Amino acid sequence: MQPGYAARVAPEATMFPWESAALGVEAQFGGGKIGHWGVYEQHISGDIALAARQYWYTTGDRRWLRDVGFPIANGTASFYAARVEPAAAAAAAAAVAVGNNASSSASSPAAFVIKGAMGPDEYAYPVDDSAYTNAVAAIALSFAAEAAAELGHAPAPCYDDFRRKAAGLVILVDDAVPTRPDLAGGYHPEYRGFPKDLQNPTVKQADTIMLAYPLGVAMDARVLANDLSFYNGITDPNGPAMTWAMFAIGWFSVGNFTASQPLFRRGFANVQPPFDVWTETPGGGTVNFITGAGGFLQSVIFGTSGMRIARGALNFDPPPPSATGTNATKLTVHSFHYLGNRLRQEVTADAVTYELLDGGDGSAQALALDCRFSTSKQPLEVGKPLTGPRDKCSIAVAAK
Repeated sequence: MQPGYAARVAPEATMFPWESAALGVEAQFGGGKIGHWGVYEQHISGDIALAARQYWYTTGDRRWLRDVGFPIANGTASFYAARVEPAAAAAAAAAVAVGNNASSSASSPAAFVIKGAMGPDEYAYPVDDSAYTNAVAAIALSFAAEAAAELGHAPAPCYDDFRRKAAGLVILVDDAVPTRPDLAGGYHPEYRGFPKDLQNPTVKQADTIMLAYPLGVAMDARVLANDLSFYNGITDPNGPAMTWAMFAIGWFSVGNFTASQPLFRRGFANVQPPFDVWTETPGGGTVNFITGAGGFLQSVIFGTSGMRIARGALNFDPPPPSATGTNATKLTVHSFHYLGNRLRQEVTADAVTYELLDGGDGSAQALALDCRFSTSKQPLEVGKPLTGPRDKCSIAVAAK
């Protein structure tokens, strides 16, 4: 089960297609050849690996992992293992290995780099050390090694290599925020050398702000708030609709519910009558723009619930319903599934309720609720909702 990979690869031939049709191969053409998105926007493979990891974490379906998830993860990691390049020997010696869960100074070199890529911001390409691309590549590499260990294929040299390269991919942090001297505490540059136009930085859509969600990169709340403030001001207002939903989730996360309100509403502003079909921009563009619809759904399901999928737990930190800028006074996520169980969360301004609706057919794992308002973990039982102040909670397998 060890992957083989060449020293150099043709990205458009080996990564998941940016646009595909019936045959499942790249269909994003321009001028008779694969276009810029299909060549440079190589985070797409990592996005798929992330989705596979989230499915495994929420289902615990080992057979699926063996037959479907691991082949996806293994192939995707092989692509990135071949795609990354070692930094110069002197630079590598001074590098701070940070992987997917920390950051380094923009002036610090990395052990490994990804050169000539395009992040979600399609205005900037080719660039080196795209923050989003590096982060999602690290996820793909780490997940393949994790899945291999779960299935008994590790330890093996190739998976050690995956982990080493994941840890060596840097996510840049700079102390000074361009054009925003009022923002102290640092921010994440979109790529090495960002911005190319220091006086007039512009990005097309949500990119670096997605490090925290959905990628789960750990960072200080002040850095995330700086990212949100800075990038909100330089993002093209006519960019893709999913952008504003991602900003809303970010502001939910740092507790700025005034900033989140207009952005949450803007997340569904591109819905067009009479059939409520999404367009890419407020004035039209690509139809039906599933990315925009998906962004809105993310802001509802993961934004308003504060849900984050982690290995071994679902973590929650819900904002009040008023953070959506709507007239909602109660928000309910009904019938979400976790490890064979079906659950419900209900959030009001001051309280949150969790309830086990169905424990499955007996094969589901027993769950417990752990909240800051409780001195101990509480077992989740069908028909016995648990209510407390709106605060951080987690749901995990109950101790036996």
